Amino acid sequence: MEQGGIYHETFNQPTQLTDWFKEVFQDWETPRLVIFAPVKCEKYIKEQRKDELFDGVECGYKKLLKKLSSDDLLGKVAVAIAPVETVGNVFFSRLEETEQKETRWYYRKYDANDRYEPKNSEQPLKYILKFICEVYLSKKPPLFSRAFDSLFGGRTSLNNAVRKFADPDLKVTKIVQGKELLNIET
Repeated sequence: MEQGGIYHETFNQPTQLTDWFKEVFQDWETPRLVIFAPVKCEKYIKEQRKDELFDGVECGYKKLLKKLSSDDLLGKVAVAIAPVETVGNVFFSRLEETEQKETRWYYRKYDANDRYEPKNSEQPLKYILKFICEVYLSKKPPLFSRAFDSLFGGRTSLNNAVRKFADPDLKVTKIVQGKELLNIET
């Protein structure tokens, strides 16, 4: 995203990723979850520019998102953006190119006493857990499992607890498509 995204293709390889997804998602029948988890994005979160971050991800992966929203995949693929502040208190400052044409990335702390404090690292896991709960655990269990559940009180309480825990924080994440696969009201 920095400097108009000139490093996006080199570092993130969206073209190769799109080609890979096209190959992997051919003739796919079961639901899938795709999570974009931008890292080292403290600057955007701290400066309340998360919408710019979301837009940057959607723009940078436009071809992939178009494929994932095609008619044959739209109802089968949930897509979320879940930024992770990997260090928490270290923020991107600037880029400089050396005389040898190498790019140097500079980061800084606002306060020298700030500690290592990652944030939102649980959000991708919450999406995975929510997806598993909604797509796989909501299927009708086999007869043996139903008999076992009725005998020993069932899994309803556990499923409800896991579903509640697994709700992602929509103040810091975004669902691009597939809300119905995640059973999330926005």
